[in-house]
Amino acid sequence: MRSIISILLLLVSSVSWAVPITYYFEGRTTRIFSNVGDQDPLAPLVRDDGVVITNGDATMTGQIVFDPAAIRSGAGGTGQGEVLSWSFSTLGLSYQGAGGAFHFLTFLDNAFRYADEVPTGGYGPDVVSMGFDFNGTPFLSGPDDFPVNRFTGGMFSTAIDLAVVNDVVTMYGLGGEITTLRALSVPGPSSLMTMAAGMFLIWWRRRFKNRTRLR
Repeated sequence: MRSIISILLLLVSSVSWAVPITYYFEGRTTRIFSNVGDQDPLAPLVRDDGVVITNGDATMTGQIVFDPAAIRSGAGGTGQGEVLSWSFSTLGLSYQGAGGAFHFLTFLDNAFRYADEVPTGGYGPDVVSMGFDFNGTPFLSGPDDFPVNRFTGGMFSTAIDLAVVNDVVTMYGLGGEITTLRALSVPGPSSLMTMAAGMFLIWWRRRFKNRTRLR
């Protein structure tokens, strides 16, 4: 009986296991923009007090957790589909958020756009943005899982911050491209159904053998 209950619970919960999904992405910083002119991202940017702002490693890695079934509510309005959390790191700097009160999430027919407020900008809270583009029109009917096999590229930009560099108060931010996107592998309903069926057959066979022995 316990085996049957376990199998039924597995079947009932199988669909919910598929969401939310964590997507991992990689790319690179292509520019450091500032009020004193763009900086080379491969050259470390150092404050006058010796603190390294950016370390010259332009590689960017990050992740975004998206639930297409959740209902969002933020500065961009309400609707279906919500970013539960996001983060990325580049040039020795890290940014992260979790769908705060000020966030915008937009689905175009072939693209996903996201902007969120972070509390570390030089002017107080400031905005980080990300965009992911796809072939075709995967979001023509609204929010859905990201079709990673149709990903064509993306972009990111960071909040503006402040630092004194060469005796000048410098406003700076980062911008770059997202080149790869992949989803964390999760067991889908079909694989869970197969596993549950296998468990049931094992249980039934053992029960049949026990009955035969008793006879």
